[in-house]
Amino acid sequence: MDHLKKLSTVLCFLLLQFGVEGRGLSYSIYQKSCPQVEDIVRAALGPIFLSDPSSPPAFLRLLFHDCQVQGCDASILVDPAGGKTPLEMASSKNFGVRKRESISLIKSVVEAQCPGTVSCADILVMAARDAVAFSGGPWIKGSAAEARRRWQGQRNGARVRSIPEVELPEGSLISNSTFVVNDPSAFTFDNHYYSNAMHGRGILRVDAEVSSDSRTAPIVSSFAADQSEFFRYFASAFVKLSTSGVLTGNQGVIRKSCNRLD
Repeated sequence: MDHLKKLSTVLCFLLLQFGVEGRGLSYSIYQKSCPQVEDIVRAALGPIFLSDPSSPPAFLRLLFHDCQVQGCDASILVDPAGGKTPLEMASSKNFGVRKRESISLIKSVVEAQCPGTVSCADILVMAARDAVAFSGGPWIKGSAAEARRRWQGQRNGARVRSIPEVELPEGSLISNSTFVVNDPSAFTFDNHYYSNAMHGRGILRVDAEVSSDSRTAPIVSSFAADQSEFFRYFASAFVKLSTSGVLTGNQGVIRKSCNRLD
């Protein structure tokens, strides 16, 4: 779960910089067309979480990698024809990304109940949100899809500058080659990352930099002292991430299978 905590740090320091735009967005897009979708997704996730304790951070990372380029469109899930390496997965920045096939599996379960209704992007958001909650992190209230559209409706055109812009060094965010347990709550989503950073118990260079840089040190200290504040900022960052590039109206296509283009 250490990777999940590092991802949460990336979200809080970077994603609060996102501006959000959007008009004509529905606050309850699946309320009538597939009201049980969140229950379906949650039921499908249960066995995955229980059989693989490392899956929650994998889902959160999958969402981050999908949304950070051109918005949340579930394009990272698409396999090319002929069995070649998917274009997005061929990027070295996506090395180690997992659980793509799990989203496709969940999509098939949703399709059996609500055919042609729920987008792969929304299923990915729901899975990542539930992964955080399952691990003890904040529960982002309301429907994942609804939350995406509500945020865009309320914050149309706004930019939030609560966190200073900080340039993080290339390659310093996530390590796929080394796993060192330095957290007594490694499988729990909490604020121990910040406490560890303050006491010099980080693994990567960025772990030391965020606690010593004058622009970020007060934030690290605040999050280390107050987990509920960290959770509030994380939830805000998560919603901003999941609202990035949301398609509306007749834009986009609801794919039958997440790993194939219709």
